[in-house]
Amino acid sequence: MPDELMTQDEAVSALLAYMFSGAIGSPKGKRVGYALIEPTPTTFSWSAALEDLDGPTTPIDRYLVKIDRQSKEIYTPKPIILSEIELTEAIFTATGHHLASSTRFTDGVLSISYKIIVQESLDVVYVVQLRHHGCSVHGFIHDFDLENGRPSSLACASSLSNTGREETARGHRVGK
Repeated sequence: MPDELMTQDEAVSALLAYMFSGAIGSPKGKRVGYALIEPTPTTFSWSAALEDLDGPTTPIDRYLVKIDRQSKEIYTPKPIILSEIELTEAIFTATGHHLASSTRFTDGVLSISYKIIVQESLDVVYVVQLRHHGCSVHGFIHDFDLENGRPSSLACASSLSNTGREETARGHRVGK
């Protein structure tokens, strides 16, 4: 029936078929990692990525994939990233320091991490992370002590806006 809404199980099947179709890159030698970010009465929004079977050698590109429950249409995937402007705002809000450089450097199962160097102290490294926990995304900024390679303090932990850039990717706004 056309009036029936897509179930979560149907959406998972559609998501996997889409990801393995080559829509975001070659699926050869890859698996799909995914997590439900936000179910609504009209859509399912997923974080999804093609991951190397032997483990990532580089950070994994994750995408927001939104599926319309009524039409079963899969919208164009949007990369889940932080722009340089957003990283600049996040690090300044959390520390009062100014961004000198940033690099994606490692990802967890449900996180995206950036290594940050600030102008005021080139020997201090910050890590900005986007983390997915159930139906929310959180941002964390850690201060790393370069001498022992371990976090020395948590500089900021803030919930990311669920509505910032609502159609692109939750997890773009830090410090709200």
